[in-house]
Amino acid sequence: ITPDDLVHVTDSNHRIQVFQQNGQFIRQFGNGIVECPRGIAVTSDGHIVVASHGVLISLSIFTQDGQCVHKVTDIGLNIPYGVAIDSDGLIYVADFVNSRVVVL
Repeated sequence: ITPDDLVHVTDSNHRIQVFQQNGQFIRQFGNGIVECPRGIAVTSDGHIVVASHGVLISLSIFTQDGQCVHKVTDIGLNIPYGVAIDSDGLIYVADFVNSRVVVL
């Protein structure tokens, strides 16, 4: 849930969908940027961090309106499956195949 109380959901159609808390669809983004998104988290300033895998494994950072502001592809992950962010802004990514958590 972002600071503006919107719920962001990854799905198997290579996108992030945005809903109001009552379930009303607002918008989608990430098409062509994320492939098989599996983890999502929100930073304290409202940026959306998405871990995805497929042909290209990546960690992407989006603004609240869905603009990709950063994408990293060479971070040594093999099927990232979850993302969390702590109060210091550190990003934790669950690396499924390597059975580890990577801190960025």
